[in-house]
Amino acid sequence: MLCLQRFEYAEAVDTIRQQVSEFRTTLKSSETRIPKAFPIKKIGISRIHAPNGVSTIRIEFACPTFVDREAILGRFLLQLQNASIPGSRQAVEVMPAPESSTKKSVVESYHQPAVTYLYGNGSGSFQFLRDTSSLQATSKFVFYKDEYLTQGEIDAVVGAYKEIYSFANVEAFFRHEMEQRRRNALFGRGRNATAATVAPPDSKEEAIQQLQGLGIDVFEPTQNENSLTWDSLAGYEKVKLEIEDTVVLALQNPELYERIARKTRCRYESNRPRAVLFEGPPGTGKTLSARIIAQQAGIPMIHIPIESVVSKWYGDSEKKMSAIFDACEKLDGAIIFIDEIDALAGDRSGGTMHEASRRILSVLLQKVEGFASAKKTTVVCATNRKQDLDAALISRFDLSIRYNLPDEKTRRAVFGRYARQLSEEELSQLAAVSSQLSCRDIKEVG
Repeated sequence: MLCLQRFEYAEAVDTIRQQVSEFRTTLKSSETRIPKAFPIKKIGISRIHAPNGVSTIRIEFACPTFVDREAILGRFLLQLQNASIPGSRQAVEVMPAPESSTKKSVVESYHQPAVTYLYGNGSGSFQFLRDTSSLQATSKFVFYKDEYLTQGEIDAVVGAYKEIYSFANVEAFFRHEMEQRRRNALFGRGRNATAATVAPPDSKEEAIQQLQGLGIDVFEPTQNENSLTWDSLAGYEKVKLEIEDTVVLALQNPELYERIARKTRCRYESNRPRAVLFEGPPGTGKTLSARIIAQQAGIPMIHIPIESVVSKWYGDSEKKMSAIFDACEKLDGAIIFIDEIDALAGDRSGGTMHEASRRILSVLLQKVEGFASAKKTTVVCATNRKQDLDAALISRFDLSIRYNLPDEKTRRAVFGRYARQLSEEELSQLAAVSSQLSCRDIKEVG
């Protein structure tokens, strides 16, 4: 059967990328009904080596929050089952993910698989990862398959990807846009009402409402037993100690730091880190560390998604960035977290920076400098491409902390957290052969 034709990794990658590329070109053409603002997502394909030595193909793509993800998942399964031989071991079995009887913290439920589908012969699996922490504006579909893909599997992957842009999801996009415009209008935002027209908030509550109206995620500290601590981040003991000594203590005791600075310096200048850079590969705990800092200091974390800042209207992006920082000044302390800062503040020296990015960078530099007097506010930026950051921005950071891929001891601890059914020997074996995996990779594999 044609649908059972086998494709090795390189050939499978070329086939999928060609089909997806052709489809995306069609989406961008004027003949389609896809609105220009509809987010067109990329599809990621990689190869990982399982602990048993088997080469595994991993395929993933993101879905916007407004799409019918269950319909996309159903489309994938239907095509996958239609391509398999009825009654064979290649048929797909459905196994719901186990539900814990205890209440999960936000971090524990982040990327928790809503359902896992397993091949009958154990050669493949497919997970629908629901992002319940709102740290990202998307959920992910991840497909694992050992050694090769069949034509039917390729068709299922591409078909599921195309389902994102179905007529029903385009309608959902328009409803999402209308709701966003309604919220923007409520908080003084819109095409004819830019961030510059938003009245500064008078209280902490109004500031939080305004930030949420601007599309910003606000994570306030909690006072329960599931509160975040450094135990939530396995390993990285030196990193945690450095953050605790330089950032957390300064936020917990701002007056003490101010008094020390006044008594030990000829010219007063605060010695509290007002801007910190986390650098390192994705999935190594940078975002989680920012959450823990805010929790330990008893202040909210303000997560600024890149997509909430960038606007198609001229001059709107930098005004929105300015409005976000102005609202944060009313919070009596906060961790302002900007992930993938390199996307907003690249290097200007090459002469290729877009004018809009240049204006955003200018505002960011001014605001970071202006927070020097804010005793309990720290700007934390994260990047995996420090070399691409503008030199002026790098100079604003009082502290730069490096997150490397986890060492063997840390990998073993992470495997132990998400695969408690394994023995000590099995955990050690997994840790020994997973040197290229991040904590997030281990969590998904586990």
